[in-house]
Amino acid sequence: MDKRAGVLAAVIVVVAVVLIVAFIGPNISKQSSQSNTTIVLNSTTITTTTNAVTTIRQGPSTTTIRSYQGCLSSTPTVPINNGGFSTGNFIGWNVSGDGFGSAPLNITFENSNAVIGTQSNNNYTKTNLWTGYNGNFFASTYQGGLTLTPGNLTSDTFEVTEPYLNFQIASPQDNNIYVEILKNGVPQTKSYYNTFSANNNNYHAFMNASIPIATLMCSNVSIRVVADVVSTPATHYDFVAIGDFYLSRNPPSIRTNPVNQTILGSG
Repeated sequence: MDKRAGVLAAVIVVVAVVLIVAFIGPNISKQSSQSNTTIVLNSTTITTTTNAVTTIRQGPSTTTIRSYQGCLSSTPTVPINNGGFSTGNFIGWNVSGDGFGSAPLNITFENSNAVIGTQSNNNYTKTNLWTGYNGNFFASTYQGGLTLTPGNLTSDTFEVTEPYLNFQIASPQDNNIYVEILKNGVPQTKSYYNTFSANNNNYHAFMNASIPIATLMCSNVSIRVVADVVSTPATHYDFVAIGDFYLSRNPPSIRTNPVNQTILGSG
């Protein structure tokens, strides 16, 4: 009886193992196939694993971020609420101070009222035209040629579902003019630009810009544009013009690089 009982017990164990493998094995394989994703972003390869970390490798540097399998967008570009100020007002944004005025600037209206410049063959041409912008409205502290008072512009919070924040900007290099990414109200990145020099001192030409935010994937963040300056006749070009914000899987192929970009926090 003891020998038979031992054989029976062994058979039961074997059957149980077979059943467990048959039931769990496909599920493990299925979970694995669903939880691993590889995305190529230009020269950057991002490999994502659920409940793990994601490692970005580009050149000699390595940055480790959280997994974002659950929040990566199904499309390569994601609009931000009123990111191009297409409503003609600051809906979706909080305005602090008077620097940005009561509403975004209408590029058609501004260009129609541009300064009449030099005469050529008895025809006057307009100067100070805004160029390079993709939309109809943009935020700016340029008010009649002078930034009369400081101002901040902060977006509503949004989830980071793509690794880049793209936008357009016209700005001088100034320690008091920059773009921040905030998480829980705390700055995570701070970026300074100088499109004036890049455009041969064309103060009204927009350029594409991009901020890498892969370390903030799946986090809720906001954008803050800081213009803590007051212009004088001698420094009347100390203004910022900005707009066309959106999330993207890639930065623009042609873009201006920040003069200085600081990573102040982590995701």
